[in-house]
Amino acid sequence: MSGVTIYTLKWSSDGFTVLEAADGATALVMATAHKAPIDLLLTNAKMPGLPGAKMAEQLRGLFPKLQVLFMSGASSENDLPLHPPDGSPQYRFVAKPFTTDELTAAVRTALSGSPQ
Repeated sequence: MSGVTIYTLKWSSDGFTVLEAADGATALVMATAHKAPIDLLLTNAKMPGLPGAKMAEQLRGLFPKLQVLFMSGASSENDLPLHPPDGSPQYRFVAKPFTTDELTAAVRTALSGSPQ
């Protein structure tokens, strides 16, 4: 799984509206043009071009309540520069490989706004 996925509706029985982008720059353009609030960003931590953390920071400038879920093959989130500059707990991490259930749980936790 690579690239960027932006979830625009909170978890519900109706599911999500999903915007998918091949890279961070495209995700920024799509998010800027999107007319609804964006609730969750799911992205690779390391990407060519615009790294995930920089993209997340820019998107949080547009959507201050944006929850961010990074995914990476790194052994732990401590190996990655993922902590937001304002110390917010809104950046979360899921290690690859993950199962569908693990990803679903991580998305639910991020959207609930609960601490990790």
